[in-house]
Amino acid sequence: MSEIPLLILGNGEHQSVAVGPKHIVLTFNGVYRDGSFDRHVEVLNAARSGSGEDHLTLHPNAEDLDSWVSELEAFLGSTCRAIQDELGAVPSTGFSVVHALWSRHTSVRISGMSFDPSLLRPRSLGNRTPLPQMFHNWLGERRASFGRWIRSPNRGWSWPLMDLSGTLASPGEAYDHRELLDALDIAKTTGCIASLSERSRSPIYPDEALLRGTSGTMALERCFYLERGKRETTNWWLYDADASMIIDRLAAHLREAQRQAFAKAMSQLTAIARTASA
Repeated sequence: MSEIPLLILGNGEHQSVAVGPKHIVLTFNGVYRDGSFDRHVEVLNAARSGSGEDHLTLHPNAEDLDSWVSELEAFLGSTCRAIQDELGAVPSTGFSVVHALWSRHTSVRISGMSFDPSLLRPRSLGNRTPLPQMFHNWLGERRASFGRWIRSPNRGWSWPLMDLSGTLASPGEAYDHRELLDALDIAKTTGCIASLSERSRSPIYPDEALLRGTSGTMALERCFYLERGKRETTNWWLYDADASMIIDRLAAHLREAQRQAFAKAMSQLTAIARTASA
């Protein structure tokens, strides 16, 4: 089954993709209806499955995949448990699926999965109502994915998140990510967003540390999500519509710094490989 072409359609933005009759198509949480694809497997997160954990649902036209689904579901559970400490949070269903398939499936295309949902808070939302996407460490999921690709790249996969074809932007007047963590810590106690607003106007330096799960990196990531099971949080900006606009810009700068650090690391590995083979 590892040779069968697999298409993973995340719920993020993606371009239209061609789906062949032999493709297994994985989708998430009811976005696509029965009959959308010839061989369709839907993944429901723990909240939607009602079972307390992620669950795979076979659509009627994919009943021949029963054993494959059972195997993937087992990998999914073990991956979720193994990766939680690295993230400091429960991984998203999409992240768990991708990493459960890592090195187990050779032909995979991924679309609409960059682990970058908006942090913008609608003004119509109640003051104490969290956004559903706020309970995942999206920056950590990108970090872990970039780091794993550096260590163990999937040569037969097509994933725009790992695409290095774009031009690397110059850091310019970039600042160190540790300065952002200091500013966030101050904002936690003062309730003032001015310093963060100023920081959001400049890029963040693409430090390789952003790709490692150090205590400092994870402390910075914790400022951009909510911890499950806690009624209170010092991340007050995730409940404030005006502040969320600034936090969303800061998250975008961090994602770009991650991307550039990843591209630099991959470039260095390529140069080392060329030197070794010369």
